[in-house]
Amino acid sequence: MINEEHFTHADEYRENSAWRQAKRWQEKVRQSTRPVRRPGILRMTLTWIACLFTLMVAGILGLIFSLIGLALIPLIRHRVKRRMENLRAEQAEDVTPGFSSRPSSSHSSQVWEGQYEIKHP
Repeated sequence: MINEEHFTHADEYRENSAWRQAKRWQEKVRQSTRPVRRPGILRMTLTWIACLFTLMVAGILGLIFSLIGLALIPLIRHRVKRRMENLRAEQAEDVTPGFSSRPSSSHSSQVWEGQYEIKHP
């Protein structure tokens, strides 16, 4: 509470803006600390039903998406396997003598042990 004894005149108390602001804050605090009415049983029941419904929908959607993902695994695995086979076939060299799928260059790109080559730009 604001103690008015410190003021010599009643007008001095009314004109002090800091004390008036403190008085307003005290009134706000008194109004905000009133006991809050508990929600009724109907409102609590409806809130619980809404929460349970939301959880059930989320669970069902999660299950559906998980099953779709599991069903797609064999298809994706087959596609990746086919892509890897094509990649290996592209990189494989033909073992037929005298036949090369890659164009041969006049200079071999192999480097033997102890053999070094300095390339100039």
